[in-house]
Amino acid sequence: PKPDVGGSNPSWPANFLNGFTGCASQEGISLLGNLKISKISQFFADVKLEMKKVSWPGRTEVYGTTIVVLCAVFFFGIFLGLVDTLLQFGVQGLYGWLAAR
Repeated sequence: PKPDVGGSNPSWPANFLNGFTGCASQEGISLLGNLKISKISQFFADVKLEMKKVSWPGRTEVYGTTIVVLCAVFFFGIFLGLVDTLLQFGVQGLYGWLAAR
């Protein structure tokens, strides 16, 4: 196993917090080992940049897909309710028939 890699390694949580310093150094403020404040701020800057590239759906598209989802939910709810009722009558009939024998 690779001790510095997370995942299925059982010692990962202990190794993760082992490098915690929480003090200032020449490279920047160290939070958890090699994780620096500048890396965190760069991450959020990258997130903001990527969110600007997202193609968000319009109001009419959201409305249309919401109607489709609601119709599908009602259709499958009614369908599964009918199947459940039919199976209930079938099982009750089978039990009644077996009990009468």
